[in-house]
This record gives sequence, structure tokens and C-alpha cells, in this order.
Amino acid sequence: MNGRMPPAGQHGWNERQMLMSALRTILLPALAIRGFSAVPPDPEDARSSEIRHAFPFGRFRRLCSSGFEQIEIQLDKRERTALRLNAAVVPREGITHSVGPVACEDVWIHYLDRFIELYRFAPLCLWFASPRSLRSKATQQDFEVMARKIAELLPVLEQALGDPAGGRWNLHLRRVRA
Repeated sequence: MNGRMPPAGQHGWNERQMLMSALRTILLPALAIRGFSAVPPDPEDARSSEIRHAFPFGRFRRLCSSGFEQIEIQLDKRERTALRLNAAVVPREGITHSVGPVACEDVWIHYLDRFIELYRFAPLCLWFASPRSLRSKATQQDFEVMARKIAELLPVLEQALGDPAGGRWNLHLRRVRA
């Protein structure tokens, strides 16, 4: 696709709206309760249709001793109603990226050498996805159940962020080392 959302009434549009609604009402408040604040994209990133589509909520951060713990809700770029969470500790001093230095507040997780991804089933990199089948379409309740499951996994993700040695893992977490 060309990066634009399909018009209302086309396949997938209503499901994406239901997904976004479930995330707004369940997952975003769960992040806020844990001290994460929304950080919208900077003006340059906001102009990118790819970033707006993949990261419609921007980034979520909270201060920690070495910088910021950051979480991103990444939607699937293939127009499916699927998502994963990306998480990492961003150093207070920022990073050196292939294009030059990047300030802490401008770092996206995929810029880092090491980060964590939260999946429905990490060994196969299965994203959290709409539970529709060939016989039925997903409902708002289906997306709310999915958002609650992700919110219930936030403590596991938080524990992994605090464990740089990578000790305890489960079937939802994948450690990425670039």
C-alpha cells in the first residue's frame, strides 16, 4: 500500500479503529499507571507517514537511573491489526547512530544495539493480532481482551528492562542484539 489507511468501509479499517480504541482505553492507561509518559514524535518524524502508521502513539518514557526506560507500541506495517511492543533503556547521554549523534529524547528503540520485543509468542515472533478467523470477524471485545493481555504482560517487560544481563525470560520476550 501507499502508506495511507484504506477508506472507511474497506476491509481492515473498522478493525484498526477497534484496535486503536482498545489500546487507548486499556493499554495506554496501564502504561501511565506504571509511570510512563507519552512522548509524541518530533516534527520531522510526525511528517513521516510510515512512522505515523507504525507508531501512532509515539513513544512512552519514564526516568530511570541510567536514562529513560522507553516503550513503543509498533503496529504492523502490512495493514493487519497486529502489534508488538519494543522496549529498551535509552542512555541519558543519547547515542551515536550511523547518521551522527542522537539526543536521548530523539531516540527510537530500533536505533539501539540492544532492545527487547514483546510478542504473543516470541520464539516464532508472532505479533499480538486480531483473533478473526475465516468464519468470523474480530469484535471490539476481542481487541479489548488482547489489550488486557498485553497490559498484564507489562510487569514482565519492566522486569526485563531492569535485567540487562538477560537472566529471566519467558515465551513473550525476545532480546534483540544488532
